[in-house]
Amino acid sequence: MKKMILLLILIIACKNPSIPDDKNITADDIYTHISFLASDQMEGRKAGSKSDHQTAAYVAKCFDAYGLIPVGNSFFQEFEFAAGMALGKKNFISSEERISDSDFTTLSFSSSGQITAPIVFAGYGISTPDLNYDDYEGLDVKGKIVIVMRYSPDGEIQDGEFAQFSPLRYKAMAARERGASGIIFVTGPFEDHDNDKLKTGGSLGGKQSVGIPAVHVKRSVIDDWLSFSGHPSVEELQDKINKNGSPNPSSFEIGKTITVSTDIDPELLTSRNVIGSIPGSGTLKDEWLILGGHMDHLGWGGEGSNSMAPDLHEIHNGADDNASGIAALLELAAYFSPDTSPISPRRSLLFIAFGAEEVGLLGSAYFVEHPSIHLDSAVAMFNMDMVGRLQENSLVIGGTGTSLSWESLLTDINTDSLDFTFDEEGFGSSDHQSFYLKSIPVLFFFTGAHEDYHRPSDDVELLNFPGTAKVTDLIARLTQRVLTASEKPEYVKVESQKHSGRKGYSVTFGVIPDFVYSGDGFKISGVREMAPAGRAGMQAGDIIISINNITTMNIYDYMFALQSCTAGVEVPVVIQRGEEEIKLNIAPQGKED
Repeated sequence: MKKMILLLILIIACKNPSIPDDKNITADDIYTHISFLASDQMEGRKAGSKSDHQTAAYVAKCFDAYGLIPVGNSFFQEFEFAAGMALGKKNFISSEERISDSDFTTLSFSSSGQITAPIVFAGYGISTPDLNYDDYEGLDVKGKIVIVMRYSPDGEIQDGEFAQFSPLRYKAMAARERGASGIIFVTGPFEDHDNDKLKTGGSLGGKQSVGIPAVHVKRSVIDDWLSFSGHPSVEELQDKINKNGSPNPSSFEIGKTITVSTDIDPELLTSRNVIGSIPGSGTLKDEWLILGGHMDHLGWGGEGSNSMAPDLHEIHNGADDNASGIAALLELAAYFSPDTSPISPRRSLLFIAFGAEEVGLLGSAYFVEHPSIHLDSAVAMFNMDMVGRLQENSLVIGGTGTSLSWESLLTDINTDSLDFTFDEEGFGSSDHQSFYLKSIPVLFFFTGAHEDYHRPSDDVELLNFPGTAKVTDLIARLTQRVLTASEKPEYVKVESQKHSGRKGYSVTFGVIPDFVYSGDGFKISGVREMAPAGRAGMQAGDIIISINNITTMNIYDYMFALQSCTAGVEVPVVIQRGEEEIKLNIAPQGKED
């Protein structure tokens, strides 16, 4: 009954929730924390949202109640990030007269600017010699505005042979690299059901423009332009391309000049890290052990949210990802509270609840660049991300290769007979990576993937609360050992055998993106030492300007450029390092090599 009353107080009073006062690590307290954090009232804790700030306030109140001390004047470390794109006032398209605002959409990856140029039709905007298909064959698009259809000859099939060439951004970059000054997308009649539904969409933080104006225009407007010069309609052209399997002569100059004006700016939001400390009392009190986990999730999901169900506009509660990790963090904060701690720690503890992890590890990346402590005094970082679904007593622990002591120490404290799966990697798609890139030993605790990942179904009732308490107990025992040991864990750089990359991209350089960077070029925050970029001498902080003579303005350009590369074949790569421009020759590696 007491726990039910606490839960009702938490849900009703989101701005000032009550805090469980049990100093022991219990399944009941973990349930209470997660039930609040993953409630519908918190609307999925999307980074930069009101509920994101409410979550941070809740964590800060817990830290204060448990006797943690701010490092500085506040528990909060705020940072700004680009959460999407906002339209300005100068978005229009005109030929003899302006078309209606309801007849076009400026896309999120468009650049801003005004161009007046001839228009050309280029089929699906796809060129791939491997499939003997080229919509640009014999077509001069330099300085012109290219009109291309969405999708491909495969239609809406997402795993067809043209799948990797079908994304809108890919088509825009392909047009840009051929000298086009702008691109217009149109939905063909075979996909008519969403002709009027293409939205501006979201974007990750940073500079994400494709470098040319990019818009979607209704098919009726394109048909008017085509008929002006006596050309077939979009429906006739699409039918001809799909039947013939070869675009030409369906790519052509239309014989008309139009003006396209786009005005788009980053939509800046604020998130925050919540940071609390428990000072050590021994001779090693200036050394710090960092415990962390991320607070945010996907909000209401939808396009551009990383949801695995992007067509559903529903609350993604993120009970496992990562209300479970924050609940574990709070239980550890209560357990090591200065008033009730079972030990007298020689080292100091730093607890960090990170913001904006789901949009690129932004909170942890910001912290390591603006640390509250000297990072060279950090002895290790433990990250808890998705620790709520322990099954068959099986726990995945990443980062075990980043210190020689980790595996033996974990085995020694495993009094619950958990079944460990060790992963030596310090890299990974969670916040521990930011610390590993600063040469800090890390461990990443994870109870495994499941079919509810990044879906609205990741709800409280599916979690194993006693299992989460068991994992948290293990981390508490490990924390005690590190806090009281005479020697700190020795950092080891892991020679990675894994390679990052997306499905459909067959080669890699082995670099880690810097998602916080918002300038020109593709900045890297780290390099896998034994991967091609590492062997070529690329370093953290380098900015890739071009690959294989393709401009790399951002991470999307980087991935686009990779598709022009062949595993084992050297290509020219230009990087900026400080004020110096450096030219390298790098042979990318196949992802499975």
